[in-house]
Amino acid sequence: MRFTRTLDIIRRYEAEYVVILAGDHIYKMDYSRMLIDHVEKGAQCTVACIPVPRKEASEFGVMKVDDNDLILEFLEKPDNPPAMPGNPDMSLASMGIYIFNASYLFQLLEEDMSTPDSTHDFGKDLIPKITGAGCCLGASIYAFLCGMWSESTTVLA
Repeated sequence: MRFTRTLDIIRRYEAEYVVILAGDHIYKMDYSRMLIDHVEKGAQCTVACIPVPRKEASEFGVMKVDDNDLILEFLEKPDNPPAMPGNPDMSLASMGIYIFNASYLFQLLEEDMSTPDSTHDFGKDLIPKITGAGCCLGASIYAFLCGMWSESTTVLA
């Protein structure tokens, strides 16, 4: 299966937490601040996000959060993006950066490996599955607002 080697490598290092980054993005971020927030909130997963104008948010994976940054729903490129609490003109876009408790990540990936219709993608399958109505394994999934981010999928980006 697709995740087997990755899982074996992470297990070998007996990590308590796992930070997942996209390789085609440019970040300016202190990951330790995100990890501290993750631990203090008792989260199983934390998703880094950045405010974007709501009119542009349909280009991204967007999170609906409560006043405590608990993710209620994760929507991939929605037609009608949810607004940030207290700011109706902005939405929270996923940066493709995740912190997981390692044991929770193992459970999630093993479950996903046995799901025949999964594309095994964090933004399309895993994060939507563990947020809001799709919440599984008793998870608490939080948003973390952070600094500069740019997707660089082309040389011109």
